[in-house]
Amino acid sequence: MTSSKMDEELRKAALRGDVDFLKYCVESNKPIEYYLTSFPMEEEQSGRCHYGNIFHMATMENQEEFIREAMGILPQEAKQQLLVQPGDEVYKYNPLHVAAFVEECAVEIYKMDTELISDMPSDRGSSLVYEAVHTKMSKLALVILRSPHPISCGGGNDGYTPFHSIHFIEGSVIESKKNVLFLAVEAQCHTVAEEILKIIDNKGRTQLLTNHQKLNILHLAPLCTDYEGPLHLALRNKREDLGLYILSLLLDDQIMDELLDNYKPEHAMLFLAIQNNCSEVAKDILGNLDKRSRTKYLKDSSTGWNILHLATRLTDEGFGTSLVNEAPEFITEQDNNKQSPWDTAYETGCAWFIKAVLKKDPSVFNRAPLAWIKACEHGHVPALLAFIEHNPRAFRYLCIEKKDSPLHHIKLTSLIDYEDFLKNPYNMEDLINLQDSQGVTPLHKAIQDDNLFLTETLLSIDKINYDIKDDGNNSAIDLLAQKCAGNQAWV
Repeated sequence: MTSSKMDEELRKAALRGDVDFLKYCVESNKPIEYYLTSFPMEEEQSGRCHYGNIFHMATMENQEEFIREAMGILPQEAKQQLLVQPGDEVYKYNPLHVAAFVEECAVEIYKMDTELISDMPSDRGSSLVYEAVHTKMSKLALVILRSPHPISCGGGNDGYTPFHSIHFIEGSVIESKKNVLFLAVEAQCHTVAEEILKIIDNKGRTQLLTNHQKLNILHLAPLCTDYEGPLHLALRNKREDLGLYILSLLLDDQIMDELLDNYKPEHAMLFLAIQNNCSEVAKDILGNLDKRSRTKYLKDSSTGWNILHLATRLTDEGFGTSLVNEAPEFITEQDNNKQSPWDTAYETGCAWFIKAVLKKDPSVFNRAPLAWIKACEHGHVPALLAFIEHNPRAFRYLCIEKKDSPLHHIKLTSLIDYEDFLKNPYNMEDLINLQDSQGVTPLHKAIQDDNLFLTETLLSIDKINYDIKDDGNNSAIDLLAQKCAGNQAWV
């Protein structure tokens, strides 16, 4: 088929998606021949494949609206000829071939004749849905899968779809025998995988659960290592619905302990669920484990970390609280670095975790009474207050008994922060003159640590006693005088 050289205005309109210009041409009763013109490949200078007819060029620039409008207002005869018109003399790609490179346009082209294209295999014998998944075109794959028309799952070389050029996008040849569900997992098109699983449920297409080697998708999916299965992949990609579905199928054949034992380390599945906020999967796993022998699934033996270490990093407080309630025996269990989840909560400032622990097991208040020091050192006031508010009176007695207080350790960033801290409702001012095991008061400590803001705040309080001497026979006022000598910032 030959055609005249395209009008430059029409070419520019196609490239920029100028729908108004297209409408103007139709309203001006331009002849069909006007739209069938093309721009020669040899004259294209941009390097962006801006040649061929208006559909070729609009597609290359992903001008979806322009294509949709053209399909709606151009004469039927013009549309049919444009869709099969080659854009060059070498590859002879028509606009449908080009559309395979651009997902949005491919979807629009697919909608032109869904019944025909859905069931047409490519020249390599691969189905359109397979090719769409292969190049991670999830939207196109979902449109095809949700179509009411039969879908080709393979076939011979007797069909040719314009989408065959999708093969070349990633520079690899498709193995047509490879199962499309396997491919969806491999390409991490998890929404597509979920849609395929719905088809299996609703239409009984259980053959999709195995590939040409009769390997089960639930046990050997592409990208699954020797140590991971499809459920790991679903959790790693935060696809909890897919994870729950796979878990339910797996539990039809084996108990939870056996399932987790299939993979090393045994704790990996549960840890992945928690780290990726897949709370329902985590609850299902925990609910199906024997509490008498579940430790190896709840604890990483190589680091000593347990599930409550992970809980302190969660943003979902409800989920984290449920883990505390499920496994309170791990609250004060230390990892290989002598750090327990209780310690970690103060270090990271996880106030909700502290409240949840004290509600579940109030005895922790006395079993690990000084963990709050870490909160002070990191400036996590809410975490400190979460501990104090559990029993303010007991906390005051604890400080006196242990000869320690938050004022000996608190590190904040401004004078206002320190002033606000002293005003909290738990009578911190009652501890301003408390001496530690070496006779050091908070004022001694603030001066020794060069903490000007805290020193200033403490000196402004009427109850402060700066004449108390520590075990080295130094009063706070003596230390202050030494600090001010030759130090202008402290004068």
